[in-house]
Amino acid sequence: MPSHKRCGSRLYVSLTNADVLSVYQELRAVQRALNGEITKTLSRKAIEETARRLGLWEAGRIIFEDEDVQLLNDSAIYDYFPSGKNAVERYAARGLYASGAKEHVVLEAMTKARVTLVELGARVPGAGVQARDLLFGGELLLADIGLSQTADEGIVLVTRLVDFPSFSMTTGIAQVFEPGLAALVARSFRDTMLRGVAASALDSRTRSRIGWLLFHLASLDPEDARNQLAAMTAFDLPPHDRRREAVAQLRAKGHEEAT
Repeated sequence: MPSHKRCGSRLYVSLTNADVLSVYQELRAVQRALNGEITKTLSRKAIEETARRLGLWEAGRIIFEDEDVQLLNDSAIYDYFPSGKNAVERYAARGLYASGAKEHVVLEAMTKARVTLVELGARVPGAGVQARDLLFGGELLLADIGLSQTADEGIVLVTRLVDFPSFSMTTGIAQVFEPGLAALVARSFRDTMLRGVAASALDSRTRSRIGWLLFHLASLDPEDARNQLAAMTAFDLPPHDRRREAVAQLRAKGHEEAT
């Protein structure tokens, strides 16, 4: 990979692997600061409705464990659309940062954040892990210090990614996804919802709906998730599509195994 260059506050992010760690730490700090500022703009209604959707609402109040706080905040800023835009897009529209400033670079990347399934590959010591995007295709360097030390090849994660030219990083939320189910989900999405569409061509609401579905499937027993996916896939297929039969067979197999 070519090396990166800086010119004042402007960032040209085309990096060697050796550069990734320092630039990742810099951009991660900016992203966390932006998250804090964007979270301050959220209404009480945004938090409450997001909590309800995540199943974190009971008896008129939010109920969550410590690990749920990041998920709640992340979903509230990316997945709540009170006026056609989420909180990240509304904050970016305020034009608070000059073009080329680190904050502007990161904020623009955040407006394009996507939830996807990534299969982890070889570790990149001190920087992250090589990964494959199962949903939209392509290889990426997932910058993450923890994963650079502990990631096992073949693990699949559902996570929200913020992409830069030479690496990607998560927004901080990730959940392990059963590999067999991940392969089925990826194939089903390519056959129906996505049909070769790139993530960059999807609007933020569509990306959000995909994210909700993926995290929902990850929360289910794998067999229940397969049955739900089969039903949704069949709904999206044309009436006389031969793949409907394959979906019916998949559901029947799941029922036999369950009984």
